[in-house]
Amino acid sequence: LHAVKRELSIHRINVVFTPGKEIENLLLDEKTLLKALPAGENLRLETFLENMFQSEYNDTFAKFIYLHHTYQTGSKKAVNTIMAQQKPIFDKQWHDKEKRWLLISGKNSIIRIRSFFRKYKVNLPSKSLIQELAKSSKRSEIMGFINDVYQI
Repeated sequence: LHAVKRELSIHRINVVFTPGKEIENLLLDEKTLLKALPAGENLRLETFLENMFQSEYNDTFAKFIYLHHTYQTGSKKAVNTIMAQQKPIFDKQWHDKEKRWLLISGKNSIIRIRSFFRKYKVNLPSKSLIQELAKSSKRSEIMGFINDVYQI
């Protein structure tokens, strides 16, 4: 991808690759969300997020398997074979609290999270999330994206 980006930059075409599925996935960072919540409400947010992830597991795993089955190069394997091979890989990412944010539907998740925050009269505009991520994120893919797109 870096070679493609360099080649296009020669022709003054700026290319930005997003890590994950959707741009919204980058805005979903548990530490950033905890900072936006009133003091003493961390446990409620953590419980809400855990419930949200549990409710998204089956749909997210099904999409993961669908993509592997549909776009697999080489021989076509049966879905049950793909599931047996990919489930441990998927589950490892799913149980990693930083990586699982990149697996779920970003648009749906940010809508649910913003709704949760409205109960506390807290708005979560994308601009605020981006600025907070720029200050605090240690994840190189997020920092690279923010620098490429927003020049922060």
